[in-house]
Amino acid sequence: MFFLVDGDQLLVRHSTCPVSRKSFPYREDSRYANFIAGQGERIEAVEGRSALVPLRGRGNLIGLIEVTLHPRERILFDEYQLVREWQNDALLTIGDMIALVLENLNLYREVKRQSITDPLTGVYNRNYFIERLSEEIQRCKRKNR
Repeated sequence: MFFLVDGDQLLVRHSTCPVSRKSFPYREDSRYANFIAGQGERIEAVEGRSALVPLRGRGNLIGLIEVTLHPRERILFDEYQLVREWQNDALLTIGDMIALVLENLNLYREVKRQSITDPLTGVYNRNYFIERLSEEIQRCKRKNR
């Protein structure tokens, strides 16, 4: 499952298995809230069948990934401590890369929003208006309207 932090909740953004809930409050006594309360600095195994991977952007927790381990993987990783450490390192690296991508997407959206709106009034600027008007005129020409 893939969670994003939204205020004081974790929102389920994607899951490969059916989920009964779409959000988990931080204050609730759940494994996710307990993980966050423990600062979510490292991977945490959950009941030996899955692992929680923190997504940190600029030092802040922006989400979590819960990785479900295949039974064969669990047997291998439980037997060999070194392999388990490699798996944890790989999961942390993947988590860091995903967090970086999410942060970059948020920054891109913010820069784009700032480039098309007036900071004082919050309305679209002239360039954006002209661009949208041109697109609509072209669309009307294609549809013969």
